[in-house]
Amino acid sequence: MDTQFGKLFLFLTDLAYKSRLTIPVLITSAFLVLDIRLQIEINVQTGQIAEVEESEEEDLDVQDGYSSDEEDIANLNSLDANTTSH
Repeated sequence: MDTQFGKLFLFLTDLAYKSRLTIPVLITSAFLVLDIRLQIEINVQTGQIAEVEESEEEDLDVQDGYSSDEEDIANLNSLDANTTSH
């Protein structure tokens, strides 16, 4: 690493290694003195997703107001039968 970039990289790497303890301490102290608060919220979801059985899916369809395709076809057929008989 005899290039200018190589020398700069080695200098910065050496400086970072030497100040690996002092920089976090200085930053933490500055935050405490200036009363700066940082808050991080981490949400972790654990567990497995339960498989939904067909009967539960049908219950969900009824509960959320959606109907199945078979119900839609039956409703359309009954409407067609009502309109053609008049």
